[in-house]
Amino acid sequence: MTEFAGTKLPADIPGVLPDNRVISGQCVYAEPLAELTRDAAFILGVVTGLDPGGVSVLLRISAQPELQHLLLFVALYGGSRTWDDVLSELLELQRSAPGRVRIRLLARRVEADRPANLLWVQPGSGGHGHLISGNVGNLLATESWDQTDAVLALPLEPAAAEALRKWFDSAYAQSSPLNIETAAAPRLRPPKGDAEGERMWSDYLDLLQARALGKSGGVSVDAETGELKVAGEQTLTEAKIFPRPDPLLLAVQIALAKGNVVAIDQSSRAPPLSAPVKPEFFGERGETRSGAARRRQRFSVSLFDEDTARRLGNQRCEIALNGAPAIGGTQNIDLS
Repeated sequence: MTEFAGTKLPADIPGVLPDNRVISGQCVYAEPLAELTRDAAFILGVVTGLDPGGVSVLLRISAQPELQHLLLFVALYGGSRTWDDVLSELLELQRSAPGRVRIRLLARRVEADRPANLLWVQPGSGGHGHLISGNVGNLLATESWDQTDAVLALPLEPAAAEALRKWFDSAYAQSSPLNIETAAAPRLRPPKGDAEGERMWSDYLDLLQARALGKSGGVSVDAETGELKVAGEQTLTEAKIFPRPDPLLLAVQIALAKGNVVAIDQSSRAPPLSAPVKPEFFGERGETRSGAARRRQRFSVSLFDEDTARRLGNQRCEIALNGAPAIGGTQNIDLS
């Protein structure tokens, strides 16, 4: 297997963080939130566990020239690292970008669970943008990821965007503005348990690790795709516990989810997956003649490689002859 240790892996949309290759130590994220918010015009969100590292991430995001407005609700809770020093830095950032950066405070009042982390990122070109949500706070300023971490980055449909708008309206009404008075958060630390309790928890973690599926047979992660293999055991995918979509259909859906594709001549046709390019762009002539002989050159750019495009063409012909699969069913096609 190719050695990928230390390779920077980009955070992408749609996607789930952490990638298997990050968990296994083959790859690392550079600045996942900066990648997930690149070219954003509007950012609206709730963040918890903010510390100086998270503030540094926020400073870089707020400096992006495309950003028009950032409204961040900083969620506080007992034992949080978001102390007066952090809030003072945020207050300075807010003062340096009046009308462009606004910070408000929300405190968790029910039980001891940590607040949620949620960012709504919208482009300036319109559309509903995408949602970043998960249990990792501090604006993803972390070098260590746990198997229980899960951050989703998914495009937003209109109904979900409308529900999110209402939720943020409520958060805004219940929050407090960040000012000199509200920035005076006490420096509280969670109580530390005794040595015996720490030993018991460590023993229990060792027990769980010894019984884990991955420890009994060995786990390997494909450095190219992130697919997981367990020696002597089946993964969920291999066991077919959950139906898996046609890989070509999935590739098309992911490509379309990353941007807008326009069909020019007919509103009913499928969006094109390739487009012609003028030979002149490559310093070539489209057509040359020599007597009765004529030579033509054509260039095109495609979303997929030649093999994938060929398989898509074969499936299109098959559907034209046999009809599309039933709605709601799973189409499994042997593409080998």
